[in-house]
Amino acid sequence: MLRQKLVDKVLSAVDTERLVETAMALVEVPSPTCEARDAADRLAEILQSDGFAVERPEADWPQAPAVVTRLESGWPGRTLQFNGHLDTVHLPFVPPRRENGNLYGSGISDMKGGVAAALEAIRALRETAVMETGSILFTAHELHEGPWGDKRQVKALIRDGFVGDAVLLPEYCSSPLPIAGRGMAIFQITIRRDGNPVHEVLRPIDQPLVVRAGAELVAQLFDLHDQVSTNKAPEVGSDFVFVGQMQSGEIYNQSPSECFIQGTRRWITPGEADSVEKQFRELVAAQSERSGTRIELNYSVQGDAFRILPGHPAVKALQTAHESVTGSRLPLGPKPFLDDGNLFCSFGGIPAITHGPHATGAHTVNECCPVDELVRIAQIYALTALAYCTNEIEVAEERTRDVLVLLPIGRLDSGNAHSFESIVMEHITSGELHLIVDFSHLDFISSAGLRVTLLAAKALNANRGQIVLCAMKRHIKEVFLISGFDRIIAINESREEALDVFA
Repeated sequence: MLRQKLVDKVLSAVDTERLVETAMALVEVPSPTCEARDAADRLAEILQSDGFAVERPEADWPQAPAVVTRLESGWPGRTLQFNGHLDTVHLPFVPPRRENGNLYGSGISDMKGGVAAALEAIRALRETAVMETGSILFTAHELHEGPWGDKRQVKALIRDGFVGDAVLLPEYCSSPLPIAGRGMAIFQITIRRDGNPVHEVLRPIDQPLVVRAGAELVAQLFDLHDQVSTNKAPEVGSDFVFVGQMQSGEIYNQSPSECFIQGTRRWITPGEADSVEKQFRELVAAQSERSGTRIELNYSVQGDAFRILPGHPAVKALQTAHESVTGSRLPLGPKPFLDDGNLFCSFGGIPAITHGPHATGAHTVNECCPVDELVRIAQIYALTALAYCTNEIEVAEERTRDVLVLLPIGRLDSGNAHSFESIVMEHITSGELHLIVDFSHLDFISSAGLRVTLLAAKALNANRGQIVLCAMKRHIKEVFLISGFDRIIAINESREEALDVFA
């Protein structure tokens, strides 16, 4: 649970106009896949002008080095990564514009708007200085969009250690919260015969027909779809085969020498990429032999299937953030498309969650993203980082006889003592002079936790206040007694006894 004061502080730090300016600055630089260097340079310039230290790893693509920056809290903890791609599909460039509360232009939906929102989240966290533990890693790259890009750059970033403990990707998926997704391969099939195209009546009777071979192969692919689509899972759907293109010939009465087929193969079971490809290649090879044609298959795996546990800390953190911003939690469900999150999960073993603005027009010349959606994503990303990285201890608060009682739950150690210290000191600075800490739900305390109680006692004594500890489990009490804390701070057996101190 995020404290409301922290939530309010972070939400108000997100600057709408600064976010819009960043998004438009990225969109105004054309960046079709394999030509995104100028956009990467623009992003690096924006980060540097904001005072962020920027790294530019080549990551197997020196033509456009990736862009990396970090936000460190200075204390150990989890690292949450924000990752995005800067390249766009190969369509006519549309310059950015702002109109009626929306942003338009090439890449605003997929996914320069999301990249700008993630950057704004980091700015808000840096300005508010509310991150007490952990860090944020921000990475941006190209070679994402297929078939032009082969994703080598994000793979190299993962290989070279530019990864967090979990990663968020601000693609245009606002609901559901995807905890599973299909793997995908793009296939390109070219069927050829010897000789040149020829008039249909002049074709030798024994010359293979590439159109017939292609039609038979397409029929076999649809049969394969019917077979594999029985493999289903409720959270992700089913396997399938899709044929989206079949092209051949220049005129109706010509016997062409080539036929081209293109489509996708998707599967739901993680780890099956190799076996799925083997089955596909065997089917194509058999058709080549039957038809007497030469069939060339370009089969490019874009990413494997993945699943994330619904109870993963990153999922919980994003749900907490979403509820803090919108008042509701997201339904859990499948990811409809494949993105770099699949690679983080399968190639890097990093839990990846795709959540971005409710934007439209991806892979068209009509991309549109509401400004309010970018603000929402910036706020949610900032709060997700706060919830995930801070490793806050859960602390229940009660007021009895006009005395504030804090109940830390679980463990109080070096990973979350800083969080507990902030909670205690916030109450003291707001005017609480009588404070009880009830340890009945605490299972472990380290020296870092002891230090917090000592700091609280000193702060209260300086203001003529007092802290009283109570209801410790035996092993917790022994730690306090061995450390001599009973000579400094009152320790009582029960909460009632502690309350009597202030009677």
